[in-house]
Amino acid sequence: MSQIHRDSLADNPWADAALVEAESLTDITNQQLQKWQRNLEEIMFLLPGNTFCSEGYATSPLKIGVHSHTQLGYRSAYLLAASDQIIMTIFQAHHYGLISLKERKAWLHRVSHQIRCIFSIAQRYHSLPVTRQDIASNNANAQQAIKQLGKLDRAILLGTRRSRYSPPVNAESIRLLKSAFKCLSHQAEATKLMGPDDQQ
Repeated sequence: MSQIHRDSLADNPWADAALVEAESLTDITNQQLQKWQRNLEEIMFLLPGNTFCSEGYATSPLKIGVHSHTQLGYRSAYLLAASDQIIMTIFQAHHYGLISLKERKAWLHRVSHQIRCIFSIAQRYHSLPVTRQDIASNNANAQQAIKQLGKLDRAILLGTRRSRYSPPVNAESIRLLKSAFKCLSHQAEATKLMGPDDQQ
C-alpha cells in the first residue's frame, strides 16, 4: 500500500483508483468478518447451557510489529488480526464437534480468500511514472500508462471519486484536465457538424 500511496501523492490517477478499490474492499471485508464472527458465535451457543468451554488461543502466538505509511495499510493489518480470531473460533467449533471437517475447510477457505483479495490489490498494482498533467497533455507517459493499465473513469481522473484516505488532489492538474476534456468535447461537436466532404 505504501507504493500506491506514494504514487497518489505524485498525482498518479491509477494509484488513486487502486486506493478507491482498496478502501471499498476493506470496508466490505470488515463487514463480512463481523458477520462471520456473529455466525460462529451463534454456532458456539449450540453447546448446552451448563457446558463451559474455554476460548481458543494460540499456544505459541506469533508477535509481529506492524508499521505502515498509510491508513489503509493499518486497516489491512487490523483485518488480518480479526481474521486470525475468527480462524481460532472455527477450529474451536470443530474441536467441540459443532461443525464438520468439511464445514471447517469451507469456513477457512472463505475467510482466507477474503483476506487475500485485499492484499492482491497491492500485488497487482503496477507503478508507472505518470501524472494527471501527462494525461492532460496526452504525452508518451500517458499513452504508455493507458496502453498498459487501461483507461480510467473520468470521476477518478477529475478527483471527484477518491478514497477518504487519499492525499489531496492536485488542483492545477484538475484544471488542466478539465480544459483538455473541454477541448476534446468541442472537437467532437465540430466533427459531428462537418459534412463528409469536410472530413476528407
